[in-house]
Amino acid sequence: MKKVLLLAFAFGIYAFNHTSLLAQSSNPFSDIDPALPLKPSNTGSTKAMWDVEFSYDITAQVGSSGNAGGIFVNNEYWVSKWASDTLFRLNNTGTYVNTFTIAGLSAIRSMTYDGAYVYASNNTGTIYRIDPSTATLAPPHINTSVTPTVRFASFDSTLNGNAGGFWVGNFNTDIFAIDMNGGLISSIAAGVHTLTGMYGAAFDNQTSGGPYLWVFSQSGTNNSQITRVTLSSGNPGINHDAFTDISGPHSLTSSLAGGIFITDQVVSGEWTLVGVAQGTPNNVLVGYDLDDVGASVNNLEELNIHIYPNPTTDFINLVMEENGSYEFKIMDIAGRTIRTGMINGSNQSIDVSTLANGSYVLQLAQENQIIGYQTIIKN
Repeated sequence: MKKVLLLAFAFGIYAFNHTSLLAQSSNPFSDIDPALPLKPSNTGSTKAMWDVEFSYDITAQVGSSGNAGGIFVNNEYWVSKWASDTLFRLNNTGTYVNTFTIAGLSAIRSMTYDGAYVYASNNTGTIYRIDPSTATLAPPHINTSVTPTVRFASFDSTLNGNAGGFWVGNFNTDIFAIDMNGGLISSIAAGVHTLTGMYGAAFDNQTSGGPYLWVFSQSGTNNSQITRVTLSSGNPGINHDAFTDISGPHSLTSSLAGGIFITDQVVSGEWTLVGVAQGTPNNVLVGYDLDDVGASVNNLEELNIHIYPNPTTDFINLVMEENGSYEFKIMDIAGRTIRTGMINGSNQSIDVSTLANGSYVLQLAQENQIIGYQTIIKN
C-alpha cells in the first residue's frame, strides 16, 4: 500500500505516494491498469486493486441500523441515521463515542467538508452549513433550485473560478455543479453519466487524469456500486461492487449504497475513499486505499524525481536526474491552490515553513504539461 508523503505535488485529483523511493526497491513499480486484478506492492507482496483499509460494523457500535451519510472531521467520524435527527460519533478506529443532534437539522443523507465547515444535504433543496467544533448550524446555508431535492453534495474548491461550489444530484438525476449561492454552473446529463440510484458522491482532485467524482449508487448486482466519473467528459469509468468486500466479514445478506467521502486524515499518509454501506443485518463503514483504486498515477518518485525529507518542517528538496525548468503547484486537501512557482536545475528546494501542518498535493509540470504528483507531510 503506497504511503502518501504529506506535501503533495498536486496531481490533479489524487496525491499518492508510497514509502520514499530511497527506502524502496531499486526498481520502483508503476501503477497498472485497473482492469488487471493485482499489482506489486513496495513490500514485495501483492495488493488487490481495491485494497480495503478497514471496515467497521456501525450497527454493532451505535445500536442502530439504517445509517446514511458520513464524514471524517476533527479526528472522528460523523454518521447520520436515515430519516432521523440522530447522528453518531465514532473515533478514528471506528469505536462508538456518543450520539448527538444538530438543532434545526434532520434526515441527513450525505455530508462533505471544505476544511472549515461540514455541509449536509437532507433530500431537500437546501445544503446546510455546520460548524464542526460546536455541532451547530452556521448560516448562510445554500439554497438551490437546479434540482428539487439534493441527496448528495460534494464540495469542490475549484468550481466557479476557485470560489468553490458543489456537485449535487439525486437518485436518477443529472449531476449538477452549483456555486456557493446555489446557482447552476454546469451539468452532466443522466444519459451521459448513465448512473442510477445515486446516493453519495465524493469530489477527487488528487488522482492523476482527473478531476473525478466518485459515486456510490444503489445499482449493480448488489446495489452497492462505486463508480468513478471523469468530470471533463461526464463519462463513467472504474466500477467496483463494495458488497463483495464486506458481505463475508460482516455476514451481510444484502446492502444499499449510502454516503461516500475522501479523506487523508483516517489512515496516516494515505488517501482513503470511505463509504457507508446500508447492509442487512449490519451497516458497515468501509475504507479503500485510493492509491490502489486509482489508475495510471504518475508518482514523482517513480519518475526518478526524489523528494526528501518527508515528512518535513521547513523545506522539501527535489533531486532530478536531468536539469530542467518546472512549474510547481501546491494544493491543500480540498484542492485549493496554496502556492505556485518555478524550479530550475537538477537539485532544488521549496520552502514550506509557512504552511500549516498537514497534507498537501504538489503538482509538477513542464511546458504546461503535467508530469506527476506527490503527497508530502508538513509537521
